[in-house]
Formats: sequence, structure tokens, C-alpha cells
Amino acid sequence: MQFKQTIISTAFIGTIAGILPVLGSIAVRSERVAGPESFSSWLVYALSLAGVFLGCVIFCVALFGLLPMLLQHGFIKLARLWTGRA
Repeated sequence: MQFKQTIISTAFIGTIAGILPVLGSIAVRSERVAGPESFSSWLVYALSLAGVFLGCVIFCVALFGLLPMLLQHGFIKLARLWTGRA
């Protein structure tokens, strides 16, 4: 149960952290005055923004959720080995 809560909460933080650069990029691009662009350039732009968003979510889940849990479980196993409770 704790693992599920950790993944959900860190994914939420990653979502917030991922929305900020995406919205900033959209705001900067919308202020730029340019000629008509093709659909493929907009598609590439949308896919790159989706990649940034997913990258932020995955990074936050891995760094703030999985890594601390992995370190905690590793430390517990080592402590049990050192104390002879393995």
C-alpha cells in the first residue's frame, strides 16, 4: 500500500513539475510572430512537449519515490545482516 501511495504522490509532483515548462514553452511560442507553419512542425512540437512532460513525471517518480525506497530497503537488509537477524 505504501508503494502505491509513493508512486501516486511522486507522479503528482512530477505532473506539476512537468506542466510548468510545457506551459512556459507554449507561452513563448505563442508570442512569437511567424508565418504559417505546417501540420508536421506542430506535431513535432506537440510530441516534444509530451516527451518533456513524461520525462519530468518519470524523473520525479524515480528520484523522489523509487530511489529512497530502494535505499531504505537496502539499508534494512544490510542492518539485518550485520546484526545477525537475516
